[in-house]
Amino acid sequence: MGWLVAFLHTLAYGLNVASILSCSLVSLSGRQAETDAIYGAGLYAVESTRTDYCTFVDFNDAVANVPFWADRQMNSARIVSAIGVFLSFVLLILLWISLCCGCFRAGVYRIIVAFWSLMLCALAGCIFLMHTSDYCNTMGCSFNRGSGLVIGAMITYFVVMCIGCVTKDQEDDEYDAKPSAAGGGGGQTQVTVEKTVQADGTTIIKTTTTHPDGTVSVEEKVESPAGGDEEQPPPNEAKVY
Repeated sequence: MGWLVAFLHTLAYGLNVASILSCSLVSLSGRQAETDAIYGAGLYAVESTRTDYCTFVDFNDAVANVPFWADRQMNSARIVSAIGVFLSFVLLILLWISLCCGCFRAGVYRIIVAFWSLMLCALAGCIFLMHTSDYCNTMGCSFNRGSGLVIGAMITYFVVMCIGCVTKDQEDDEYDAKPSAAGGGGGQTQVTVEKTVQADGTTIIKTTTTHPDGTVSVEEKVESPAGGDEEQPPPNEAKVY
């Protein structure tokens, strides 16, 4: 399950980064600039008919006579989305490293991953603050390809959170399966006796007891040729596995 979570989070991280760097986060239908017909915009770049590709907006310029970098809601979307991408990258590294140590099998670790993914889902959605900005109110913003990337990232983060919440502890599975696998007799105690006759006539009796909880104890007894029993080891010296 750890491999699936790491893969899905990598996918979500890629979608998140692509949405932030996209210049087609929104499509514009309002007032256009005098020099360029701008038909798409992102947090850091715009699309225009003159270039037909993403153009980074200079800090000193205003796009379509609207301050691109001075808008409060736009700056909030930039800051929150940047924090989300950074935290997503940190979790990405931790997930792939955890595959080597098997940390995903621990319940506490999965809860942390689930909470972290839920937080990243919320941070990714904050990019839509751009739609409430003065820039969008002036330019007439609507959903575009970049918005689809954001929604895809949010859905993937949410799936990772669900996997972290519903995955059962592997230790619990092993504990539940242990009595049936080790007992092998429907929870009953099994006793096996082996007799070995030595060259001098002595007989070694080895008694192996398998308990319902899976533990195994071994006791050995030596009989002399005359029929008498030699001294047996004290009970505390019996081997238990």
